[in-house]
Amino acid sequence: MARAVGIEISTTHVRAVTVASSYRHNGVERMAEVELTSQMDLRAALEVVARPMLSHGESVAIGISGIGAYLLRVELPATALRQIEQIVPFELEARVPVDVDELVHDFVLNRDRGELDSINVVIAAAPLQRVKKLIEDCRVALGKEVERIGCGPFPLVNLIPYLPRNFSEDKTVMILDLGEKCSDILIIQQGRPAFARTITEGIENLPHSAEALVAAIRQSLLGWLSQTDSALSKIYLTGTGASMAGAESFLSQRLEVAVLPLPKLDVTYSPEVTWESMSKYSKALGIALGLGVRPNDPDLRSGPLSYQRGYAFLKEKAPLFAGLLTAMFISIVFANWASLRSLNREQKVLTDGLEAASQQILGKAITEPTEAQELLARRKALEESDPMPHMDAFDVLVAISNAIPNTIIHDIDEFDMQREHVKMTGIVGLAEEAQQIATKLKEQRCFQDVRLSKVVQVVNSDRQKYGLEWDVRCPEDEATKTKKKKTEESGGGSR
Repeated sequence: MARAVGIEISTTHVRAVTVASSYRHNGVERMAEVELTSQMDLRAALEVVARPMLSHGESVAIGISGIGAYLLRVELPATALRQIEQIVPFELEARVPVDVDELVHDFVLNRDRGELDSINVVIAAAPLQRVKKLIEDCRVALGKEVERIGCGPFPLVNLIPYLPRNFSEDKTVMILDLGEKCSDILIIQQGRPAFARTITEGIENLPHSAEALVAAIRQSLLGWLSQTDSALSKIYLTGTGASMAGAESFLSQRLEVAVLPLPKLDVTYSPEVTWESMSKYSKALGIALGLGVRPNDPDLRSGPLSYQRGYAFLKEKAPLFAGLLTAMFISIVFANWASLRSLNREQKVLTDGLEAASQQILGKAITEPTEAQELLARRKALEESDPMPHMDAFDVLVAISNAIPNTIIHDIDEFDMQREHVKMTGIVGLAEEAQQIATKLKEQRCFQDVRLSKVVQVVNSDRQKYGLEWDVRCPEDEATKTKKKKTEESGGGSR
C-alpha cells in the first residue's frame, strides 16, 4: 500500500493530509494543521505538521498559494497542438510582467470533442526563486524531496474522480475554497480545470467584508464569462468558510447561482477523521491525490526544477523492493516445483503405459523405451519380408467359386485382399441368396469371421447387392507363426 502526504502552504496555515492508496480505494489516515506566526516559520511548521507523518517510503507533494503566482487561461488554434511545448512560453511571456526565464510553469490542455478548431490551455506559473526556496525548506524540515508542487486552486481538480457520479452531469461548475485571508476559485468543465483565480478576500473580517468577498467572486465570474459563453450551473463550497452557518444561502442569493457544500468523497476515513472535519483540508487532500496515476493539475516541479529520483529514493524503497524480489523468488521456486511434480506424474503414467503395452505385445514388461525399441527391431528382423501364405488371392477366388451353389446366379462386383483380410461385393438375384453364400463361405476351413453387411437393391435393377468381409487364416499359417515365435523367444533368451 502506497502512502502520499499532501501539504498545503497557504498565507496563514500549513495543513497536511496522509492518504493511503491501494488498487481499489484510497483512505485518509491522518490530518494536521498549524498556524504560521512570527514564532512559527515555515520550516518549523513543516516539522510540526508533516514530519510525524513520514515514517518510511511516503511520497510528498506541496501546494503553494495562488497569491504571487500567475494563473492563466489561453485559447490557441488546434494547429498549435504539435508545438504546444514551444508556444506556451511565448504566450506566457506576452501576458506576465516579468521575464519568463524567471518563472517555472506548467500547463494542462482542455479540448472538447466537438471543438476541432481550438484548444484551451490553463497555465500555472510562479517565481523560480520562490519555488526553489520552498523545495529547500521542505528538504531541510522533512529530510525528503518534494515530488510535485501544485499551485493555487488547481489541486482541487484531483478530487473530481472521487465525487459522486452525478457531479459530472453538470458541464460547468465552480469549486470555491473559502480561506482565512484569501479564497480560491476553480471552474471545472467536464472534469478538467478551465479557469482559476485566487482572490485576496477571505472570511477573516466577516461579516464586515462580506460584500467585498461577493464582489471579488462576481468579478472572477465576469472574467470567466468574458472568455467563454458557458454559464455556471452550480458552485460547490469547501474550505474553512464552508462550515459557517448560512454561507450557502447568502452566496446563492448574492451570486444568483446555486451554492452547495462539496459532496462527500468516495474515500475511506480513519476513526479520528470525519468528512465534516475534512472541509478545510480539501486542497491538501487534492495535493496528496495528485501523486496518483493521472493528476489533472499543473505541476511546478517541472522544467529546471524537475524531480530527479536518485540513490536516496532507492534507499527509501529498498524494503519494498526486497519484499517484491522475495515474493518473486518464492513464486519462481513454487512454479518450478509444481512443474517438476507434474512432469514426474506424467512420466509415471507413460512408464506404466509402456509396461502394459510391452507385456501385451512383446510378452515382457519393459519400462525403458530404448530396451523396447531394441526388442521391436529384433522381432522385426526375424520376420520374413514377404512370407508365402498357404492361400493367396487366386486360391480364395477358387474357394468362393466352389462354395457358391450352381443354382445361384452370382456376379463379383468388387474383390480386395490385403494380407489376410478380404472384402468382396457381390450381386445376386435375391437377398436370401446372399445369406446362403455367406453360410457356405463359413464352411471353408481357411475362412474365419465371415461377416455379411447390409443387402441393398441395385439401382435400375431388381437384383440385390451385398458385401462380405472375412479373414483368411489356414491352420498351416498358424503353425508357421507359432514356430517363428518360439524361435524369436529362444533367440532373445540366448542373447
